[in-house]
Amino acid sequence: MSKDNEIQFETDVNKVLLKDGIEKIDLLDENQEHTKFSDLKKISNNNSWVKRVVYNEIFAAHLICQKPGETNRTHFHKKDDEWWVVLEGKIIWWIDGKELLAKQGDIVFVPRGKNHKIKTIGSKNSIRLAISPPDIPHYHPKIDPTPDEF
Repeated sequence: MSKDNEIQFETDVNKVLLKDGIEKIDLLDENQEHTKFSDLKKISNNNSWVKRVVYNEIFAAHLICQKPGETNRTHFHKKDDEWWVVLEGKIIWWIDGKELLAKQGDIVFVPRGKNHKIKTIGSKNSIRLAISPPDIPHYHPKIDPTPDEF
């Protein structure tokens, strides 16, 4: 991707999530010895939410819940890979021109440098566990290559 088609990168996870439409963000009390997924699901109230569960100098893990039709902004990571485990619902990824459908139990990997966008589909919320380096820089292209119908 040329420098002409990228905007300032973002590393503040809270700002990235807010701009992507997440309604409730909890980045506190991570790194617990035991975290119950069933307890975390209770924070939803049918809203979109993020809960950081692991955070250190090597990697971070966030649970992300999104409502049907919700998506994030198209972005890529220059130096870092990212992957997700789908825990509930159905999610479609757009990865540099290719669409990939994932459901409960699937793992999706996006290597560094690949534009990607994520959207919950179906009639139920989706929940995924996102795993990446901490504070991973997000680069958003000025001209979004994702099709309008995505």
